[in-house]
Amino acid sequence: MKILFLSNGHGEDLIAARLIKEMPQQEIAALPIVGAGLPYEELGIRILGPRKSLPSGGFIYQSFSNMIRDIASGLGKNTLDQIRVLRQQKAEFDLAVCVGDIVPVIGALFSGLSFTFMGSAKSDHYDYSYTPWEKFILKRYCLMSYLRDQKTADNFAKAGIRSAYLGNPMMDCFEVTGEDFGLDKETRIVGILPGSRQDAKLNLEDILAAAKELDKLAERQNIKIAYLVSVAPTLDMTELKTALSRLVPSAVEGVEGPGLKLICTPKFGDILNRSDIIIGLAGTASEQAAGMGKPIVAFAGRGVQYTASFAKRQTQLLGEALSVVKRDPSAVAGEVLSILTDTKRHQRMSEVGRSRVSGRGSSKRIAESILSLAGARPK
Repeated sequence: MKILFLSNGHGEDLIAARLIKEMPQQEIAALPIVGAGLPYEELGIRILGPRKSLPSGGFIYQSFSNMIRDIASGLGKNTLDQIRVLRQQKAEFDLAVCVGDIVPVIGALFSGLSFTFMGSAKSDHYDYSYTPWEKFILKRYCLMSYLRDQKTADNFAKAGIRSAYLGNPMMDCFEVTGEDFGLDKETRIVGILPGSRQDAKLNLEDILAAAKELDKLAERQNIKIAYLVSVAPTLDMTELKTALSRLVPSAVEGVEGPGLKLICTPKFGDILNRSDIIIGLAGTASEQAAGMGKPIVAFAGRGVQYTASFAKRQTQLLGEALSVVKRDPSAVAGEVLSILTDTKRHQRMSEVGRSRVSGRGSSKRIAESILSLAGARPK
């Protein structure tokens, strides 16, 4: 079977790539609607159409200014070029798999292909979830919608939409190797997730300001802390190290600075596995952290992704697993230390996170279901 994957963001690309790994016998291509599609490249997947990283990082809907900046950076031409490519695919592929929100679904409609939908962006845990027109499109045209949680799947079923919850495949999108980073068991580990988009350097600056305050507070209580910084593959390591050398002047290779034991690593799964708590200004990555039972502290960032409204939606999804505080180093530091030293609260946040985001092993189930729909057509 020939399958075309459509996705709109780095987290969505990761989910799509994980599903592709469970389809080894199929002929597959991809069109990443937002960003560079690096996870596809790593698998050697043929990529169709233009790829352009826009200022909003795919979060055009979060503000009018995001839209203006994207348009000024070539959104219109990029979109038209992608539509042109999509319209040429009906004769080449048997099925489209859309990962993300309604954007790749619209792409599938332009292609004329039958499609399935992996809804990784929205949830009925949010105040604002799928709109009536989105549900109409999915009910009318989609072979099957795979939702990210049981609540959303149940509500889709009540609306007569072909849907299923087979687990959340984002929990399959990282590897845990057992790396301990040379840190002893007495050291409390704070994972830092600055995000995977252009905001990461700004976010890192604010998070490290909080880390410096946290070190001062922890020292008074004789608590040793180390920090594991997640370096997403979409980030420029050279630029990140330049930013780190400015923020933590004595840091060499991102290892240690004055008062901070700071380790930068691309081993995201090991960061989640080893950390006691997370400071996270990320989307998918923070939700994966919750699924691993890690309490998360966040605040509204200065960039385009982790805004106050985004933080509110993520709180609705993750519940007590996420604590959002004001963007103030002392406030962030105080909340992190409070959770670290309150065993009952830490445990409660961990349990809630695991209950809200689950699904290790779901990628295989979803891939098998998608393949079983081969040749099917919506009524």
